[in-house]
Amino acid sequence: MNSLWAEAVLPLGIIAGMLSIMGTSQYFIQKVAYGRLKHVRNDRFDVSMERRDKRLLEQVAAMHSSMMIGLIQLEGIFNC
Repeated sequence: MNSLWAEAVLPLGIIAGMLSIMGTSQYFIQKVAYGRLKHVRNDRFDVSMERRDKRLLEQVAAMHSSMMIGLIQLEGIFNC
């Protein structure tokens, strides 16, 4: 009667192991497919805000690089 709990340990260990494998596989699949982890509870508004933020950051980077090119050209003009 004392070893009754031991009979339940193996099935519970199998269940816990399978749940861990499923969670870990989802983590790695998201990381490989998208390069980052999935945002939990991500709806259309969140997706549109991520796209907007990405677009704005790209615009700022392009503006910054064009400003740097302009400054380099101005330095060349004034150093002559």
